[in-house]
Formats: sequence, C-alpha cells, structure tokens
Amino acid sequence: HGSLSKIKIDNMREEHQERLIKDAQKVAAEQAQAEAEAVPAELREMGFISVSAGAGLSEIFSGLGVDVIDYLITSSIEKGKTSISYMHQIAIAWYRKGIHTKDEASGEQKQFSSEANTVRRAFGLSGHAMAPAELAFLDKWFHEWDFPAELVEEACNRTIINTGKANYAYANSILEDWHTKGISTMEQVTADDDEHRQENEKRYSQGKPAATKNKSSFAFSESNGYDDEAIAAAMFKRSTF
Repeated sequence: HGSLSKIKIDNMREEHQERLIKDAQKVAAEQAQAEAEAVPAELREMGFISVSAGAGLSEIFSGLGVDVIDYLITSSIEKGKTSISYMHQIAIAWYRKGIHTKDEASGEQKQFSSEANTVRRAFGLSGHAMAPAELAFLDKWFHEWDFPAELVEEACNRTIINTGKANYAYANSILEDWHTKGISTMEQVTADDDEHRQENEKRYSQGKPAATKNKSSFAFSESNGYDDEAIAAAMFKRSTF
C-alpha cells in the first residue's frame, strides 16, 4: 500500500487559539491607534443618564445627543416647564425634524417663542417660518435692546400702516429710534408722538416745512387713531396745483 514520509501533525485547537490571540492583538492595536488619533472629548462637570420607557424613546434620546438633551432640559426649566411629559413631546418633535445640534434646537425654540408669535401676529404672518435674518432682528429687539412685547408689536403695527407690508428693516428703524431716545414704554411713545406733532404744528404756523418725517411717529387722535385735520391738510396740499 505504500509508505508515508514527511508527516506533519498539528494541534488544531492550539492553532485556532493562536489565531484568536493574533486577531485580538490586531484589533487592540487598531483601537489604540484610533484613540491616539481621536480629538480629546470635552470634559464636563456633569453628564446625563436618561431612563426611557421603551426602545422608541431610547432611540430618540440617542439620536438627539447629550448636548441637545441638555439644552432641552435647561431651556424647559428656564421657561417654568418642568413636566417630563412636556420634555418628551419636545424631544419627539425635534427627533422627527432631524435636529441633532444645540444650535438647531435653539433655532427651533425661537421659531415658536412668544416673541416670534408677537411679531407674526402683528405682521399677519400666521404659520410663517422665520428666516435666520428675521430671527436676528427679534434677538436685537427683545434681548439686545430689551423692548417689551407691547412696543415691538406697536412698531410692527406702524410698519404695516406706513408701508402696507411686513418690513423688518422698517420696524427696526422705528425701534432703533426709540432705543436711541431711551423710550421703553407706551406712555413715552405717546409723549414722543405728541412732541413731534407739536413741532410740526409750530413749523406750519411759521410757514416752514414740516420737520423730517419720523418713522416712529404718526398723526394720532382719540377718535379714530389718526389726526383728521393733519390728513385733510395733507390731502388738500397734494391736490393743489
């Protein structure tokens, strides 16, 4: 039957074990290299552990990320909204809209803030999604200049009356004038209107042209909100040749 030569006998179990060890060493080396090349994570004084009811909410919380969850909790508490149910509803809405960063979450909050709703209502823009430039105006009016909603709404109303449309730049010029004059209440606005009207009446009686138009002022009367005599005089002047 013939003979055997150069016989080699291996222990398959040992060979398999050696292969596992080599593979593990390779994975460990690759992981160590990746950690060495990774940007160090920002150290935080606190972290958040979320306990969610079911895989669905777990997926939502994981998808939003810790920064967004942190912002959600902080902003909700600042608004006096401490209900877990409320936060869950906001988290679900943000997840469905694909919000993954704190800036995106902040922008979403501004869209539905009471400040944004005040401007939408005054401008007649129900359901309008504000552009970043429009939100920047709101930041200036409500936070940088610290105007109350009443005065911002008044500026927007005057913008519609004077221009016939929603014009953020025009409303900004009105509020900028009030900010420069230190006006912060409706009483001060009324006093400024009265002063401007009296100045024009004085100039008119002296045969001088009216003062430069003040965007933040308009002729006003107790009966219908406008100075009927001033409007009639202006119409007569325009019709005179």
